Amino acid sequence: MTDDANEYYDVWQFFLDGTHERVRQHVSAEEAVTTAISYATRPVAQMGIIRRVIVTDSGDFCVLEWMYGAGFTYPPEARAKWQEVLSRQSESPSPS
Repeated sequence: MTDDANEYYDVWQFFLDGTHERVRQHVSAEEAVTTAISYATRPVAQMGIIRRVIVTDSGDFCVLEWMYGAGFTYPPEARAKWQEVLSRQSESPSPS
């Protein structure tokens, strides 16, 4: 993913019942990734109600994917990096 000024991203979530919705539209790469991580780590995602979160680019290509039970799966070369980011987030102390 690049944060080119001409590139924009959408974030989608897919539910257990087969429905889906776009949760962000035409946002920067940074906002798209932040949003995807937020949705993938919500309690409803951890319970399996949210089954999949994807980020698509302006060409409607999937550039990031999280799946319930599998974690971040696409792109494969970034999987370890995303899992590490999520681990650090879960280990950080909660604000009081």
